[in-house]
Amino acid sequence: MLARFGRSEALFSYEDGESGLRPLALLYGDALEAEDERQRCLYLQQLGDMALFLGSVFPERFASRGIRQDYVVGMGGGAYDYLAGNARSHRHIFRELGAMFARLLELISAACSMATAVSNETVLAIYQRWVETRDPLLASQLQGLGITVDDSPAWH
Repeated sequence: MLARFGRSEALFSYEDGESGLRPLALLYGDALEAEDERQRCLYLQQLGDMALFLGSVFPERFASRGIRQDYVVGMGGGAYDYLAGNARSHRHIFRELGAMFARLLELISAACSMATAVSNETVLAIYQRWVETRDPLLASQLQGLGITVDDSPAWH
């Protein structure tokens, strides 16, 4: 989900020639007006995923509009709860997502804030260890921080 929403075309909707984030309430309305159960489930999965992503990665987006976290939990958790009983597949996953929605918001938010809380000194120390060892785990950590490393031999 995080990788999918990292692409703007998956996150933003395009209406009337403008891109923007579709409000959760409008996604819910789309689900209510769906022509069939399959379409309804697709809308509700999008609603649940958007609520989880935005509520954990950008909680200030809702807070600045006066929207409380219990609204996000209700919308996202409710969407997943519906899917737990009506989706064609992966019902057990939707059941867990619905039951743990509030906790998942906290966990994803904490994981994302940890990634941004890494100091420059820490990044530099990881890089220096990687230069010395060429350890693939260190390379992976650096890539997770947005730093691309070159495995070719260093010039001396």
